[in-house]
Amino acid sequence: MMFLPILLIGIIIFLISYVIYHRYSYFFRRSIPSPAISSIIFGHLSELWSVQSYSEQLRQWTLQYGSIYGIFEGTRPLYIVSDMKFIEEVYVKQFARFYARRTAFASRILGNTRSNVFTANL
Repeated sequence: MMFLPILLIGIIIFLISYVIYHRYSYFFRRSIPSPAISSIIFGHLSELWSVQSYSEQLRQWTLQYGSIYGIFEGTRPLYIVSDMKFIEEVYVKQFARFYARRTAFASRILGNTRSNVFTANL
C-alpha cells in the first residue's frame, strides 16, 4: 500500500521539475544567450533588484552576452535587444507582423499603462 503514495509523489515531483526545466530552457532551445538564473521564482529579477543600477546590470550583460539575449522577469521570458538595426527592422519595417505587445512589468504594478512610447496603450 505504501508503494502507490510514493509513486504519486515521485510523479508529481518529476512533473514539477520538468515544467520548471522546460520554462527556464526557453532561450537555450532557441539558441539565444542568457545569464544563469538566480531564482526559480523570480528569475533574473532578484539579481536586478540587488544591484544599484538596473540599467548598468543590463549594460554589463549586453557586453557579456551580445546585443540580443534573454532574461526572465519572474518566469516570463524577456528579450533584451540593443541592436539598433534589428530594432528598426522590427518596429518600423515589419511592425504589422508583430502583435500582442504587453505592457511593461513596472507599468502593470504601478497601474500606469501610458508610461512611454513603447508600452503605451492607446
